[in-house]
Amino acid sequence: MDKLLKRNLAKARGRMKLYVDYKRSERQFDEDDWVYLKIKPYRPISAARKSNEKLSARYFGPYQIEKRMGQVAYKLKLPDHVRIHPVFHVSLLKKKVKHGAVPVLDIPVEPEKEERLAVPIAI
Repeated sequence: MDKLLKRNLAKARGRMKLYVDYKRSERQFDEDDWVYLKIKPYRPISAARKSNEKLSARYFGPYQIEKRMGQVAYKLKLPDHVRIHPVFHVSLLKKKVKHGAVPVLDIPVEPEKEERLAVPIAI
């Protein structure tokens, strides 16, 4: 009975590992590399604040990596006017290639707390 359970657990563990590793990419950056930063995850069009938010930029930058903080965290050299924490997970970074699309340089400012956010009319 124990052998059967161990075999089933090993088979399930292997299947789960395949699913996890399917889209995983091992990304590592060096200090002084230039990367693009993804600040907000994609939001569905029904919850968007503007009608054209679906077409807005998803990555901002490029910004220079100042320091590697751990295995998966990097500290970026952000402009002084940006008031966000400068340490980001590797999944939010994308390496800059030499000849790519023109990036959006400024990080958008969050709306004021008094500003009313759009609420979907119907679900």
